[in-house]
This record gives sequence, structure tokens and C-alpha cells, in this order.
Amino acid sequence: MFDNTPDPTAPEIVLTEINASVLTITFNEPMDPSTFVAVGFTFYPVAAISEVRSSPDRRQVFITGDFSGGIVYQLITSGLTDCSGNPLTADPISFGQGRDPRFGELLITEIMSDPEPSQGLPVSEYLEVYNASDDLLHLGNVILSDGSGETSLPDISMVPGTYLTLTPTSTVDLFAEEASAAGVAGWLSLSNGGERLQLSASEEIFRVQYSEEWYDDPLFEGGRSLEMVDVTNFCGEDSNWTVSTANEGGTPGRQNAATATNPDTEGPVLLEAFAVDAQTVKLLFNERVLVQHHNTFTTTPALILENAVFTNEMHSELEVTSLDTIAARTTYEVRATGVTDCLGNPSQVNTVAFVLTEEGESGDLLLNEILFDPRSGGADFVELYNNSEKFINLKNWAFGNDDYFDLGNAVPITAQDLIIGPGEYLAFTDDKTVTLNDYPDAPVTSIVAIDNLPAFPDSEGTIVLVLPDGSELERFEYSDDLHSALLDRDEGVSLERISFNSEANDENNWKSAASSAGFATPGAPNSQALLGDAPNAAVAVSPRVFVPDGSGGVNSQSFTTIHYELDNSGSFANVSIYDAKGQFVREIANGELLSRQGFFRWDGLDEHEKMVTVGYYIVIFELFDANGHTSLVKQTVVVGTQL
Repeated sequence: MFDNTPDPTAPEIVLTEINASVLTITFNEPMDPSTFVAVGFTFYPVAAISEVRSSPDRRQVFITGDFSGGIVYQLITSGLTDCSGNPLTADPISFGQGRDPRFGELLITEIMSDPEPSQGLPVSEYLEVYNASDDLLHLGNVILSDGSGETSLPDISMVPGTYLTLTPTSTVDLFAEEASAAGVAGWLSLSNGGERLQLSASEEIFRVQYSEEWYDDPLFEGGRSLEMVDVTNFCGEDSNWTVSTANEGGTPGRQNAATATNPDTEGPVLLEAFAVDAQTVKLLFNERVLVQHHNTFTTTPALILENAVFTNEMHSELEVTSLDTIAARTTYEVRATGVTDCLGNPSQVNTVAFVLTEEGESGDLLLNEILFDPRSGGADFVELYNNSEKFINLKNWAFGNDDYFDLGNAVPITAQDLIIGPGEYLAFTDDKTVTLNDYPDAPVTSIVAIDNLPAFPDSEGTIVLVLPDGSELERFEYSDDLHSALLDRDEGVSLERISFNSEANDENNWKSAASSAGFATPGAPNSQALLGDAPNAAVAVSPRVFVPDGSGGVNSQSFTTIHYELDNSGSFANVSIYDAKGQFVREIANGELLSRQGFFRWDGLDEHEKMVTVGYYIVIFELFDANGHTSLVKQTVVVGTQL
């Protein structure tokens, strides 16, 4: 039937869809197809139109053209009418087909991992993403992953410069009042303690390794998000994230409350390098890096390094293969020349040294100094000395104490690479600041703070140096009785090893640090170390002149040593001190079983622990064995005084 009722109503556009190269426009009533000509549709930016056709019911028009992915087009219509001649009046229409995001174009800019107690936001975890590109981005091919799983983002597009809240599908309706929100099926639960989050499609798009420490508040109880500060510095990690200051606890779907200028204009710095083995070098940077090409690392002496492989999730550590064999006991320097951070800043020009380490054996690393009774408010420390020509990695070495063999309480000094070179000293303490305050002359770089220093009782105890395989290398059973009797008090006074060539657990081989050295020398040569080599004689006294006041000095010692070197072990000794008148002063040893070589120490004290007077003294060294053979050696020594 023909309806001749007048139609005074103008047509409307009810839907616009884009699929590949075809734009479909749907109207609310049949249109006059004669007005569907190319000139009736204008696109900004310009798109080349190859065909315009209508559907049989004349309610749709199909426009085939060159519509590039990622571009937001504006459509302006003109001259279109319905069948009654009513003109179409429509505002410009935005449309486009998003493309997959590339690196740095889709960012996670807000993380709500602990939504309770709520400050005003829905009680739900969420992530906020931001389109940092100039294009329309399609999220349907983007994968969200953490350390335990992955899921796909919704099949939607985002226009440039906009934010989108991602939340579980079960709670998306709670965000109806927010600027924009979309539900994610198979939501990955966000860890309150922190984890790695990554967006990827055909390539990595974005990653962040957030941590509960980013809240910088030990009393934080939840209900506030972490926000990115500057979206142009999206690789900034903790330096570019902070807790939200918004009243409701976060800003999902809109600009962050923490938004501020926080640019990164500096390139990465090569911090450390280690030879993992004779063919592999490990490099550590201060931030995430991108390796631009092969042959980007050069060394002196020259090695050919290639095949960079990242060894941590944040790509700040990598290993490179050396085509040449790395030589032991040789110091190399490496420079990075073709490295940028993830924002494109080129690496800063610097070099770092590395060496090939060797296994430590008996006699290589020595217990050299211990402070077990610190001053009030002070900290214990233990010092190691490298008595070898090797570079030794202290990773997984350990200190133990008396409980070690019963309780297995030896804990690694460090789980990281830490190299001690030939002739180097390193002192380990649980509070580096306190140790340096108490001993300001100590070299800062030779003091190492560790969390696992064993407890050392103030009166006596044991320190054990433990190899990475759990076996004991050295032990020292210390006691406050080993301190000099001339000290008024021994708090804050360390015991120093006298000789590297004598046993660690020989009480003659330890003495109180000199007062002139501040009563301890952490990380530096001992104030009470033997000056020069032992005399080349069967029994010899060295030095022949000493000043037993405990102060020490550059060219003086506060004790003398009575060295012996025998053809065989198993002999016994009596050692005594007499004054110039032949009067007995002190017994040093009584029937002491001797090794083939060693020494006894005399501090210039008599039997009553009093300092003797200045003058000449005689050392009587009586040697005997089980077969009745005896011999007697006399040596003189001078007790002097400071001028």
C-alpha cells in the first residue's frame, strides 16, 4: 500500500562501523540513494574513496576507501536526504580502526593492588592504561602478563591521549562513574608486595616491576594506588612512581594526581662487570638498556665480545660472550658504546674493570681483624685479607660463630658478586655508617655492610670463615684475655692478626690495635702487623728494640716476636724473660709443643701484667725433645720508650 502521509522528520545516523577498507554508515530510515555520491562525504584527514554503494533497503551506505589503521578520521556529510527529501543534518563523526601498540605507546600508569580499606573508590583491583601515541590503538591483540600468567585485553580501541581503567569483568560496573572502564576476563590478581607487569603484542610494549617499597611508608595499609608521575619517562621505575594523593585514593581513567614533570635526559651508566667464566662477561647497568648492535662492547686488553643476552627481567643486566679466552690475574677494562636506555638516551662514556676470579684455597683468604666488643652504640666487624695473587669472588662465602657446627647458622656474606683482589682488605659490618663514624680513617670503599654478620659475644667466642661448599677454611677462638693488659678498657678495640704466615688460631698471632691507629684499622693494614720478614735464624728476636706502650707507630712495634724455625716438628720449648741483672721477669712458654716454625710474643709486661722498665732484657729459649736432647739459646732485646 502507498502511504501519502507527509514525512517532515529529518534522517539520522545511528551507527558508524569501520572494517578494513570499508566504512559502513547506518541510518534510521531509508535514504535517497541518488544523494549517495562521493562528494556527499568529506574526510579529514583526506582518504581516497574508490566506491560508494547503498544497501537494498537504502538504510546503509558502504564507502570503500584508503582508511589507514591508527588514524582517527572526521566524517562530514553534505547533501544527503531521505526519500521525502528531508536533509540530513549531522555533526562531524569520528571513526577509525586502531592498530596494535608498539613499544612505549600503551603504558600502565596506575596500579591499585591493595584496594582495602577504601578511601572512596570501588573495592576492586585495577590497572590504568594510557595511549601515549598519536594514533588510535587497538587493544584486542595486547597481552597482559605477570610472573605467573597472562590474559588478553578487551577488543576495543583507545584514541590518543586518553586513559582507560582495566578491572575484573565482575567489578567493571562499579566503575560506571569513572571516565572510562573495561572489564578484563581472566583477571591476573595483583600482588600487594609487588611483581612484574608487562604488556606485549608482536613485541614488548611496556613493563614495570613495582614494589610495596614504592609506597615509602612502613605503616601503609592499603586503599591507595601507585601512580606514574611523568608519562614521557615511562622507564623510570621507582624514580617515576609514587603513591596517589587523590582524596579517594586514586584516579582511575583520568590524569594522575601525581602528574608532574620528571624527565630522564641521562643515558645508562655501566656500573660493574664480572667475568662469569673464561668466555662470559656479565655487565650491570643502572637502568634498563637496549643493545643497538653487535660489537657494542670494547675491552682493553682487546677481547671480541658479542651475543648479548639479558639475565634479569628489567634488562639492566646482561651477559656477553667472549670469542677470546679471558686470562686469569689480568685486569680488563670494558666500555659500552652502542647502548641506550629504553627512552633512547645513549649510554654515558665510562669504563669499568673486570677480572677472571679463581677459587680460594687454604692460605688465600685470612681472618685478619675482629671487633667483637664495640663502643656503646657501635657495631662489630670482621676483616678479611687476600694473601694470594688471585682475584676471589666472595659470593656465597660465609661467616659462622660457635653455633655454626651445631646449628648450621653460617649465612652467606653476600649472594651477589663481590671480588677481593690480591693484597686487598675488606671489613664486614652490619652498620657501615656507625663503623665509619667510630673509625673515620677507615677507607670507605673497603667497608662492606652486610645483613648476616653473626653475633659475637663481648668476652669470648669463635669466628669461622666458611667456603661456598660449606667447609671450614679458618677459625679464630677469640677472647678479651688476648687484649693488652695496658688498656684501661677494651671496648672499641679490635684484635689484629700479627702474621699472615702463622695460624689464625694461635693466640700469639693476635694483639690489640694500637692507640695511634684509633684502636682499629678496618679495611686497612693492621697497626700491629709484623714489620718486615722473620729473621733467618733457628731462634731469633724481632724487633730487637720495641716500645710496649700500646700506641704503636709508623716505624715501631709495641711488642717483640721470638721466632723459631726447626728441622723437625715434635719438639718442646720453655721460653722466659730475664732482666739485665739475671732476675726472672716473665714466663712466655712452659713445655709448649712446637710446630716446625712459628713465634711467641712478648708485650713488655712482667708476671704481674705491669710494664717493665726501660732497658736490656734476655730471652732464654730452651728446646728439648722426647729423646732427652736439649739446647739453649739466649737473645737480647731492648725495651724502649717514646721520646
